[in-house]
Amino acid sequence: MIWYYLFFAALAVLVIRQRQRMKRADQQKQQQPEPDSPASARRRDLRTITAMTALESDLLQPEPQAPRAASAQPRPGPPPRREPAARVEESISVVLRRQIPPRDEAPRSWLGGLPMLPDGIEWPRGVNPEKRGEGEVPLHFIAQIACADLPPELWGELGPRAGWLRLFLNGNSCDNEDRGLWRLVHSAELGSERQPPADIGVIHDGMYTGGAAWTQSKSVYPRWPVDLVKVGNTLRHEGQRSWPTPDEFETEIYPGQPIERDRHKVPKLPPFARGVLQTALRETIALMRLPVREYPLSDVNRTQLASPTNWPLILTVPAERLARANTRWLAEEAERRGVEALSDAEQQAYLASQPNRVRAAAELDTLRTLIGECPSPEALIARCEAGRAEWLAWRGEVADWLEEWLNRIAAATLDQPLTADDRERMAMLEGAPPHVYWVIDRQGGYSDEPNYVGPRKIESSAFAQLAEQCHRAASDLAVEFYLDPQRRHLLPAEYLPACEAWWRALYNNRPHRMGGYHDGVQSDAIEGPQEKLLLLQLATDDPMQFCWGDCGAIYAFIRTDDLKAGRFDAAELHLECH
Repeated sequence: MIWYYLFFAALAVLVIRQRQRMKRADQQKQQQPEPDSPASARRRDLRTITAMTALESDLLQPEPQAPRAASAQPRPGPPPRREPAARVEESISVVLRRQIPPRDEAPRSWLGGLPMLPDGIEWPRGVNPEKRGEGEVPLHFIAQIACADLPPELWGELGPRAGWLRLFLNGNSCDNEDRGLWRLVHSAELGSERQPPADIGVIHDGMYTGGAAWTQSKSVYPRWPVDLVKVGNTLRHEGQRSWPTPDEFETEIYPGQPIERDRHKVPKLPPFARGVLQTALRETIALMRLPVREYPLSDVNRTQLASPTNWPLILTVPAERLARANTRWLAEEAERRGVEALSDAEQQAYLASQPNRVRAAAELDTLRTLIGECPSPEALIARCEAGRAEWLAWRGEVADWLEEWLNRIAAATLDQPLTADDRERMAMLEGAPPHVYWVIDRQGGYSDEPNYVGPRKIESSAFAQLAEQCHRAASDLAVEFYLDPQRRHLLPAEYLPACEAWWRALYNNRPHRMGGYHDGVQSDAIEGPQEKLLLLQLATDDPMQFCWGDCGAIYAFIRTDDLKAGRFDAAELHLECH
């Protein structure tokens, strides 16, 4: 009993000390006020936690150390504290609506593509804080906005209404508050189209999730012209969350147009150009040559496989599972027909008309054939090991064949339709049976089924893998062809309506916007006049290949006095993701 009281006494002491530390941390925080920012709540919480940690460790002071030598590339310190700026009440926001279909004219504002820069402005460069050893690298161009097209009431009538505003960004880091990762460039003159420097890297270098085969091979996003659409600036509240965008916002910015909001229903286009086929072949070859890990049969599974009680289950469990499924299907069909039960002939006819039932019965027959050919556990193990070796050899042969095909595709023909030889090879792959082999692992365990160790069939189809890569490559390249008037005719016309409906959708109902309240991923907008205004919001956008962090968004905020003075280098860039 004495330990019981001692425990609660110690717990009470810890609670009292923690409250004292939190009170001292709050006092320190009050002595250092900072301007409000719609996206600064989490950083303030982090500083509070840091202060508490420092108080808790006051008894663990380290030994004095000699000062470190200055770094060759020191991280820039925080900007000096400034007086609060005037607050502004915003009445509108501007949504950057991608043109679907695009108007074949010189765009005023656009996302991706190449910037137009005056000769006196260099391509922005910066140091990735997570890869400082690489030094300064060119930033990727993200957007260019014609300020003359912005409505006069935007930002409370502050900011430029002439010239062009551009954003450059390095998306290969989650530390987007570091000023080495982004630049906002405003100029009075438009300038000429500028190619990126030769040492620019790919859009996605694989360090973080979110990259696709397209972004891991490209340095320039697709150029998509946008319309600047004026919308109201009203904050919605639901529970503890607040955001400005109404549900199904696409119906407002694309009125009367079809929208496909399920991002997984990507239209599966055929390989409409040799460039699609080239990309698909490269990806399929890489998959075929990918090293395969060895999974030797464990001693536990080997012992259970040979046990007298396990061996009969290899056939009886799948047979009973098939029988139960057939009984359920037949009962449902009898109920649908309004009879108590189907006759034997009706049962056979019905099961023979259901592809799933026919396939399941064929799988059981194949398993019975395998066990008939391998009547002992040792024979089954030897058969599976030999089948795996044959599968590995088959992968190498298929990769060699595909590589020979890839070498036939010349660079000058990438924008041309598939040739007769391409179509013949595709038909040859489609007609080839899949490669089948068996592996031994644990199975069963469904419902009342016993667990057992037995063979499992695996089918590997070269055509299925190439077709899947063709669909992915076609989805990526379709945007490029769609935005290019010279190549748009290569897209299959019957697929365009489905593609356009999918391209109109907003990821998580979050648009690209300028001004007004921001659509936070982890933060909420603060209602009322603001000292820091939303200069630009860029959301995750599948057709644009925009993926910020883990499908988040990027927000550029600027103080009202800096916006009025045109000091865009004083803006703040924040990344929020899941």
